[in-house]
Amino acid sequence: MINKNEKIITIALAIVISLAAVTIIYVNLPQKDNLSGQNNIATETPSNNEETTLLIVSFEGEQKNYTLSDLEQLEEYSGNGSYIKTKLLPDTVIIKGPYNFTGVKVSTLLDDFDNLPENYNITVTASDGWSKEFTKDNVNGVIDVYNETGEIIGDSSATMVLAYKENGEYLTNDTGGPLRIVFVGDNVITASNLWVKMVVSIEITEVEV
Repeated sequence: MINKNEKIITIALAIVISLAAVTIIYVNLPQKDNLSGQNNIATETPSNNEETTLLIVSFEGEQKNYTLSDLEQLEEYSGNGSYIKTKLLPDTVIIKGPYNFTGVKVSTLLDDFDNLPENYNITVTASDGWSKEFTKDNVNGVIDVYNETGEIIGDSSATMVLAYKENGEYLTNDTGGPLRIVFVGDNVITASNLWVKMVVSIEITEVEV
């Protein structure tokens, strides 16, 4: 006949054996959660080789899409430019630059349209929805140019460029890119409100002469 002490020892051994068995089973289970997390990371990692459309240029239903590679295959243009915060004039003169920019002339992009009208305006739109309208004369460099004291000294001496590099480095979101409208020349100074950051589209509109 089993006494009380033997019953207690038997029950204790059974509990120990059960706990050991559960531990062994748990250790040998596949780590589903960790594997699942690793798979999610791999799936969400974009391919470094993917080319995305950075710019859309359009006119009367015709649309041309450009990746960075497409833009770099066009004729390259580089120049130096600065901008002046005209809203603060004449009390305060704040000039930023000069910066060296590399990109493509806006006129080069427009010339890709066979049906480009004799006279036109363009609307440049940024990724945040902000837009700026320019005339054909602006595109061709007819723009107010300032001196270091904030006075307008003339026009027709700046080139409108869609830049993708600043000082030799590709533009990023933090530096107003990946594409930016700038005005460059021989260290020209132009109004800050003409410089458009984070450009995503250019729309051409015909203007009657």
